[in-house]
Amino acid sequence: VGGGSRGIVGGVEALAARGLADAAAVVRIVPREAYAVLEEVAQRRCDHDPNDWPTLATALLIGAAIWSDDNDVAGCGVATWRTTVLAREVAAGSISATDELPA
Repeated sequence: VGGGSRGIVGGVEALAARGLADAAAVVRIVPREAYAVLEEVAQRRCDHDPNDWPTLATALLIGAAIWSDDNDVAGCGVATWRTTVLAREVAAGSISATDELPA
């Protein structure tokens, strides 16, 4: 059983580092000043949870879909993807893990 738990920890750390590197390749950081111009519109559309407006404003700004299992963003005027559906589409090869989600 050579290496013990240290080998497992090292493997988990390597996997986490690879996951972060993959995410960094597709994640965009949008500064608040950029999406704040859509605050009023997004707040008007987020009538279920007013705390969701930054997510909606960002999606509107960059023309992206929203990946969320929170039903509060459904019906706000942008496409939304639930994790289970997205995972099935990736597994089926319809969407690559590095593609932008269809809006």
